[in-house]
Amino acid sequence: MADIFISYKREDRDRVEPFAHALEHEGFSVWWDADLLIGSSYASSIKSQLNEARAVIPVWTNLSVQSEWVQEEATQGKRRGVLFPIRFDNVDPPIGFTMVETADLSSWRADDRHHPEWSRLLEQLRARVTSASPAPTSGRSVETVPPRVPRQVLPSVERKPGGNRLGFAIGGGAIVLAVFVGSFLMQRGRSAGAGDNAAAAATPSSTPAAAAATATSGSSSKPPAAVAPRDAAAPPVAPGKNSTLADARPLALDVAEAGELLTIEDTRFYKVDNALKFRDLALVRLQNESATLRPYLKILNADKSLIAEPYDTSPGASVQRAVTLDPGQPLYVQVAPYGSTGKYKISVTPQKAYDTFEPNDDSLTPAAVRIGTDINAGILDDKDHDWYRVSGASKTSVKVTFENLSTTLRPDVKVYDGNKSMITEKYDGTPGANLSFTVDLKALGDFFIEVVPFGTSGKYRLRID
Repeated sequence: MADIFISYKREDRDRVEPFAHALEHEGFSVWWDADLLIGSSYASSIKSQLNEARAVIPVWTNLSVQSEWVQEEATQGKRRGVLFPIRFDNVDPPIGFTMVETADLSSWRADDRHHPEWSRLLEQLRARVTSASPAPTSGRSVETVPPRVPRQVLPSVERKPGGNRLGFAIGGGAIVLAVFVGSFLMQRGRSAGAGDNAAAAATPSSTPAAAAATATSGSSSKPPAAVAPRDAAAPPVAPGKNSTLADARPLALDVAEAGELLTIEDTRFYKVDNALKFRDLALVRLQNESATLRPYLKILNADKSLIAEPYDTSPGASVQRAVTLDPGQPLYVQVAPYGSTGKYKISVTPQKAYDTFEPNDDSLTPAAVRIGTDINAGILDDKDHDWYRVSGASKTSVKVTFENLSTTLRPDVKVYDGNKSMITEKYDGTPGANLSFTVDLKALGDFFIEVVPFGTSGKYRLRID
């Protein structure tokens, strides 16, 4: 059985092949009809693979949206609850699939592992294929049972940065959440990590504080605890209340509010508005208040796209997950029954994990720094780019020293002249690596430095001499 079944129009083969190989490079087993064995029955082979694949990916293009065959295969994936559609062209999906979240890969390239939609797709695929049990047959998102026995996911292929790379928050994708969360808690005294992946799913009830115990920050001090919410009163739970996204109950940041699942068919939705000035990591937590409830959360972003699914099969367990909050963008949280009932407290708590130089995510908002001073900062997630405008240079040759204060961050540093034209880029694909290099600025005056996430996060110290 393959992890992924790709449905596509035969005329799009040349476009689909790089996509299939890219998934294989990320550790997935992939079936598409190019893999059809000689002498095997075409229809029976497709039916078998389609019914057994853990994920079905229809590729929507100008041609495939007109294909009844692709639509039929997509319908089967939707019916089984394992549909992960993508599009290569700017087209609307066929009727019946317009309400299904679709990854837009129209600008994706096979060597662009930092494309936000690619990262998001990988993250959600990994969450799905870690299941060793058959996929649920229901297509209803609120009833989906999470995978129970995770399997190991092969590590992604290492690629060095180059060209135009895009970052993504939950992406994620390709981020090892438990390590990132631990690194930020140890190094910032906060919570960290974003997204949802196989490592997190394998230990759903593990906490950032626990993960921090395995990280190294260069300090022997005990890592500070995550920022905790305060309890808040809530109205009595009533059947049918806040049981849909449209009826999501408002949940304030920094508070823990009581709730309850009354039946095994019950579910609760919460909408978390925020007025944060900076992007931050928030800890989404379900504190179990019963001995019966098996916790299962679905966390969705402002577009109502799934970004994380923390859960625990143990009755009475609690779960939490750190995700990225964008200023002014709401977050949605669903508490699903997982075949159980019970009381709980739900909370979303910002961790103030950003550094003191924020906001400096682009060339229009660089933080002002001077030659000869230490810059203690950090990469929040793989969407966080740190820009600095450096002044005080008395010579055209400067030394850049990047000291990694985490075991997770892969350093990538770009230097630009006063016109923001790139002079050089230095990087190392080794997590926790340091950099030291000399730059010829060509002319005196202010210049710019960008620290790029390189698909990772962590704390660092930067110095220019």
